[in-house]
Amino acid sequence: MIERFEPLGGVEGAAWQLAHGLAETGDEVHVVARRATETSAVTPHRVAVPAAWQPARVVAFSRRAAAAAPRGAFDVVHSFSRTRHQDVYSADGGSHAAYMERQYRGVGRALRGVSPRHVTLLAIERRVFADASQTILCPSRFVADDIAARHGVAAARLEVIPYGVDLARFDPALRGRVG
Repeated sequence: MIERFEPLGGVEGAAWQLAHGLAETGDEVHVVARRATETSAVTPHRVAVPAAWQPARVVAFSRRAAAAAPRGAFDVVHSFSRTRHQDVYSADGGSHAAYMERQYRGVGRALRGVSPRHVTLLAIERRVFADASQTILCPSRFVADDIAARHGVAAARLEVIPYGVDLARFDPALRGRVG
């Protein structure tokens, strides 16, 4: 599950690469998204959600994605977006609570803390981290330790999988060459 399944950078690119990598090994891959770039490797399931207001969009996507890919209907339901119902949740950016703490100070933090956008994201996050049946993927030990300390998530639920490096693009032999 991911709101936008597109071959971009960031979380979208990670989801795209994972889906295509699994498909290349012979797995049947279904992707639930509100927007999806067509690809023959995976089966997209588009869910319609309101586009105008982010809190409504996030809540609607979480609910509709869960209906489109109910836990138990697939071998694994893996979400890259803030959704409540999955087997595996990728906390690629860390927790939203940690983001809020880093980004906002003083009055700004207090004002952001009552913003419908942040209230919605924090509420979904709390429910995911409180659900002992979900595995949380973290890109680093730092993120895993923060989620464990901040949200009381048991270490057994946290898996650290560092980001990979595209060795064709970042080949040490090419260092210093332009082009």
